[in-house]
Amino acid sequence: MTTETQRKLLYQLVKLFRSSRVLEIGTFTGVSTITMASALPTLSSSIIPNDANGNSSKLISLEIDPKAMNIARKHIQKLKDLDDRVELILGLAMESLKRITKERPGEQYDFIFIDADKGGYISYFDFIMDNNLLSDNGVIIADNVLFYGQVHRQAGYADMKPINFKRDIPGMAKQIHQFNEHVLNDKRVQVVILPLFDGVSIITKNK
Repeated sequence: MTTETQRKLLYQLVKLFRSSRVLEIGTFTGVSTITMASALPTLSSSIIPNDANGNSSKLISLEIDPKAMNIARKHIQKLKDLDDRVELILGLAMESLKRITKERPGEQYDFIFIDADKGGYISYFDFIMDNNLLSDNGVIIADNVLFYGQVHRQAGYADMKPINFKRDIPGMAKQIHQFNEHVLNDKRVQVVILPLFDGVSIITKNK
């Protein structure tokens, strides 16, 4: 999410779900990171800034690209009120997820934002749910779930036609379609896809 309108939506969602612990999979240059961290409660906030384990409000962001992370770090360090609330972790997302889960047993997140490699969405979602990383009242936001308007073709709502893309958009759209179906069929959660921007999934636990 990069446009001003997209950032406003992400900010409002963090506020709406009263999130104090945020996990981001896919930092890139830190635009969404800064947006979500800015929405976290502060000590002066009416929202209690500690989670059930007594942890203060925090955002953990995972990124594989060192160049992108360096850019993100520079942006975040310019904002002194956010720097101490953001933790950037470099490495493969799945390896980082496994490591932080092992190092911080029982830690949960109120808001999880997935905007990373499309082929990894299912693995990230399953790991989150299988390891109970999402708090009971938390939400997972998955970005790009309509992917250039091509996911509906994978779902059979339009004839597949040759399209000249520089990247393998149809291939990634197929991966996203598989993710959408995977989440829809998971009885642990309920999901709604908003046809905004490039498609946004809002996923919450069934209670």
